[in-house]
Amino acid sequence: MSLCWTVRSIACVKLLAASFSSSAAISSNCINSFKPSFDPYAYTSGRWLHRDEERRQRRHVSFDFDALMNHVIGCSPTASRVVGCTKLEGGFNRVFMMTLDNGEEFVARLPTRRAGQPSIAMASGVATLDYVAQTTNLPVPKVLRWAGTKSNPIRTEYMMTTKLPGVPLGELWPQLSSYQHICCIESLNVVLQRLTKPWFPAYGSLYHSSLLPDKYPCVLLPDEPTFCIGPHCGMSFWASPAQELSENDTSARLGPFESLPKYIAGLFKAGYRQVQQSSAEQGVKRQSYEGSKEEVEVLLGKSHDVMEQVLNQSFIRELSIPTLMHPDLNLRNILVNPEDPKQVTGLLDWQSACIEPAFVWAADRPDFAKQMPDDPDIDESKPPSQPQKKREKDMSLCSQAWTACTLGNRKITFAARVDALFTPISHLTSFNHLETDGNLQSMA
Repeated sequence: MSLCWTVRSIACVKLLAASFSSSAAISSNCINSFKPSFDPYAYTSGRWLHRDEERRQRRHVSFDFDALMNHVIGCSPTASRVVGCTKLEGGFNRVFMMTLDNGEEFVARLPTRRAGQPSIAMASGVATLDYVAQTTNLPVPKVLRWAGTKSNPIRTEYMMTTKLPGVPLGELWPQLSSYQHICCIESLNVVLQRLTKPWFPAYGSLYHSSLLPDKYPCVLLPDEPTFCIGPHCGMSFWASPAQELSENDTSARLGPFESLPKYIAGLFKAGYRQVQQSSAEQGVKRQSYEGSKEEVEVLLGKSHDVMEQVLNQSFIRELSIPTLMHPDLNLRNILVNPEDPKQVTGLLDWQSACIEPAFVWAADRPDFAKQMPDDPDIDESKPPSQPQKKREKDMSLCSQAWTACTLGNRKITFAARVDALFTPISHLTSFNHLETDGNLQSMA
């Protein structure tokens, strides 16, 4: 801990100077004539049949849109105004893709109330992108400006990055042949090999050693001491997405975890906290399938007993090597060269990228590498159509190609062989990060 404190102290003056110069670089004379045709603050992409207003409110973001545009303009020395803006909405972030009058494009990301613990989630996201860029040379967005608190002119946490070249692989996938699909999978696997190669001394989330608040413990990376592993920012570990931890609340500090038993204990602690928070909500009617507080606690207790027995097995250490992986490796988050789709030009959406046991990643397959799901609407008494047979064959080939390509990744391959052993952890992780919005959720 003393080494962590020393690194933070050395960087303090530099950080204050950088913060001052960054703020000064934003011209107060920027005049924005751009008026969006959309509501920048409200969630407008969908509605819910159950508790619609409450859920939309959780995705509402209050901030100063003009100040946001001024900050984006400040990222380019030759720009003076915003001429175009597109809003993209997700459950955890509001994203604005802005075009300036000099043709440059930038991306501004603002978290919603569901994006995690505010004071550290943004800091971890920035550090993860910086670490991946510096140590693996993977194509990720470059962070230009960011703030981890609301004490700034924009009045909310934010991150501004460069816009990477390329198009989402999902836009090209339907037009590509099975051979081209396999070539894309091979190229992507080469990229991921570099990501999973580094060794880490603990489980948790990455931070800049100088930026993690002193109240949080950390483990420095031996080869990269400017980075450290601190509290886990994954949704599995936070009972309340917007919950700030008290400085004296040591029971709620979730990570870093220097051993697998501590990591598993942290998951169950988060599960119990989720139950306590959900049951304390007033005026929220629970569905019958969600179970009572007592039933969920009994289920958590039995699952914990099972995992304690599993952790006694000596070979578990080989399956639980701390591993950094992209948390949402699906077609929409992979950018490729439209002229040569097997050339990966960028990986997007690193929200909640954490250092997890290898078996957690081994159980997670991308959308393009899954087997054909059963379709209840298909009449099995009739022979499948040619398009259906072609799609089933393609999906099978892609699944086999992904499995074959990952054989060269020792961390992931070995863990995948006993994936069924860790089904209780998969259920627990899913239980903890399901959108509760005040409701208990079933682990079944």
